Amino acid sequence: MSGWGSRVSIVLPRSLARDSTEPPGLSRLNLRELEVLRHLAQGLRNKAIAERLDITESTVKFHVANVLKKLEIGSRGEAAVLALNAGIA
Repeated sequence: MSGWGSRVSIVLPRSLARDSTEPPGLSRLNLRELEVLRHLAQGLRNKAIAERLDITESTVKFHVANVLKKLEIGSRGEAAVLALNAGIA
């Protein structure tokens, strides 16, 4: 039928715009990893973090390793600085 229907054109950006001042990677952390990161920023060691979160030290090590990997950084110190700069500590 003539004149029936619609045509729609959609343009999607190839990259996402960053509206947030949040450092890249923080959005990839789950809640427990964020908790561990907050404690790292306070200068706590694995044993103290484990006691506060009522988990084992090996579980803390697992979460610290995940935080470092997801944030693409190499040390607990870098993680602490990032957390402090982001205001999550």
